[in-house]
Amino acid sequence: MANEKSYVNMMATNPVLTVAPPKEETEMFGATDKITALYCRLSQEDERAGESLSIENQKSILLSYAREHHMTNPVFFVDDGYSGTNFECPGFQEMLAQIEDGKGIPLTVNVPYGYVKVPNDPHHWIIDPEAALVVKHIFTMCMEGRGPSQIANQLRADKVLTPTAYKKQQGRDTPHPLPENPYRWHRSSVVSILQRREYTGCTVNFKTYTNSIWDKKQRETPLENQAVFLDTHERIIEDDVFEKVQEIRQQRHRMTRSGRTSMFSGLVFCADCGAKMNYGSTNNYKPQQAFFDCSLHWKDKEKCGTHYIRESVLERLVLHHIQLVTEYEIKAQERQHENIELFIQKADKYVGIEKLTPYALRELIQGIYVEAPDKSSGKRRQTIHIKYDGIGFIPLDVLINGKTA
Repeated sequence: MANEKSYVNMMATNPVLTVAPPKEETEMFGATDKITALYCRLSQEDERAGESLSIENQKSILLSYAREHHMTNPVFFVDDGYSGTNFECPGFQEMLAQIEDGKGIPLTVNVPYGYVKVPNDPHHWIIDPEAALVVKHIFTMCMEGRGPSQIANQLRADKVLTPTAYKKQQGRDTPHPLPENPYRWHRSSVVSILQRREYTGCTVNFKTYTNSIWDKKQRETPLENQAVFLDTHERIIEDDVFEKVQEIRQQRHRMTRSGRTSMFSGLVFCADCGAKMNYGSTNNYKPQQAFFDCSLHWKDKEKCGTHYIRESVLERLVLHHIQLVTEYEIKAQERQHENIELFIQKADKYVGIEKLTPYALRELIQGIYVEAPDKSSGKRRQTIHIKYDGIGFIPLDVLINGKTA
């Protein structure tokens, strides 16, 4: 067979591949140029003479799995005597190279919530419109400053079916049993969705690894060692929104004693010492009295002075700054910079903005730096500096001069 010949030729030129399957197995797996990559590894501490029995056992298990699931042209990539923490081992690198020479296909058999498999091509995904709307809503709520538990509570209140319940309703296979309450979203489910890079239209393989066949614990592979293939399917979430959500997930959203949080939490910093500014409230718990102040000042008043600013004042200053930015005319030559052009596309949505929203705040701004109050004139004046996402600081006087010029 022609396919068998090309398969054997590939084997002959690749020192880390094993012997090709017999002719009858190749025919059984089907006539196709695609391969199924099967990876075997034995760590140094478990090494045996030659290609060990443990490797042979792994091959047997993987080949049986491939046969049962009708996977075409199985090819083994072997690393005998390499640690699981070493991603430079030759077999693993050769497998990545072979995948990159072709087109990345997902190795997972469980399609992310929001997608379905193409009926005649299970390696390709298309958007499930109903579930994709929920995924977008989850990312939007995170952009608005809500945490995973708050998002899960909202989905429960809205009676949105959980991913497992939804798949069951649609008649699709799922490894999880039907929950007793089909609307009971858990925080972990929300976190899983917010962390899945596949929603940006890419395929991500080798996200976890184990140290050896004796240590079955799944460990997360560093992002730089994962195999990421861009534009393999239609995106649900834009890249900048996904990256911004990952930033938000790293921030702590401090609550006041009354249980309130602020849309500014995690974005406000002291202009002098660079410390984050804590969110707090006065004893009467009135929302209009909520404020931010330097966290270092709270800990040690001698190391940094007060930078106290009311949330309502901060909101007014930030809104005014954004209004000036969205009305500012950026010169044609400055537009050639990719980051500036991307920022303009986002800012254009907010021209004429009259009320600051959490989503607008997170989409446009990377950080707000608050100066100490100036009372030298007899009046309390306070200045803020805003670092915009992708383009940095834009001085207020530049914006004002640009508007009046």
